[in-house]
Amino acid sequence: MDNIRIASANCQGLFTPQKRLDVLNFYKNKNYSIICLQDTHFIPEIEPYIEAQWGFKCFFNSFRSNARGVAIMLNNNFEYEIHNEKRDSDGNFLALDITIEDNRTTIINIYGPNYDDPEFFDMVTETFTEFDNKYFILCGDFNLA
Repeated sequence: MDNIRIASANCQGLFTPQKRLDVLNFYKNKNYSIICLQDTHFIPEIEPYIEAQWGFKCFFNSFRSNARGVAIMLNNNFEYEIHNEKRDSDGNFLALDITIEDNRTTIINIYGPNYDDPEFFDMVTETFTEFDNKYFILCGDFNLA
């Protein structure tokens, strides 16, 4: 996994097509393997278009066009296999159970609630145990002070 490059960013909304295209092209040109985006403002109806713009496999937990949402976008510059995925119903949490070059890994991308919610962070912690993988990648905007 020495060659895996990961980026994480709060993009403050990518519902607008031009901003979305600019951001996706920026990350594509950087040749990252995995991109974790928070505060995407995607809706399920545009997810196929976003994946087509990205050109590779994407996983979404969308909410509304003006709030929340997370995405994990994969490149084709590494070998992987997806085993399982988990998400909440509020567009704040997305986890992948993935094998990356023979290493079983949990990737969690969060956009933490902007209010005190210990149960949310308990769910994040439980996912590590639930997937029971050797490696963990935790990305996101925790919205904690």
